[in-house]
Amino acid sequence: TSIQWIEKLLHTPLADHRKYALWRILMPYLFNIRNLSDTNVTNIIQDWLNKCDETRALDFNSKYLIRQNIKNRNRHRYLPISLNKLSSENHGLYEIISEG
Repeated sequence: TSIQWIEKLLHTPLADHRKYALWRILMPYLFNIRNLSDTNVTNIIQDWLNKCDETRALDFNSKYLIRQNIKNRNRHRYLPISLNKLSSENHGLYEIISEG
């Protein structure tokens, strides 16, 4: 199972909204929709963040943030935000996703 706009996001390096994208979209998607293991999710997210870092330097420790998101995932199993809800909750990220 896949969601096209999220798959597209996984191939789109971001200069902004990266922490939000991890928390509300990518981590829940990879774990709860694609049902990937912690190791696979870590590798996919780290690759994505490395590409994002080339766009604009990360201002956080990516390994720590990934670990924290995995811990939270183990406590709270939520689905990724819908594209419709994203438009009202984080309009800036919605615009970036909608442009391409």
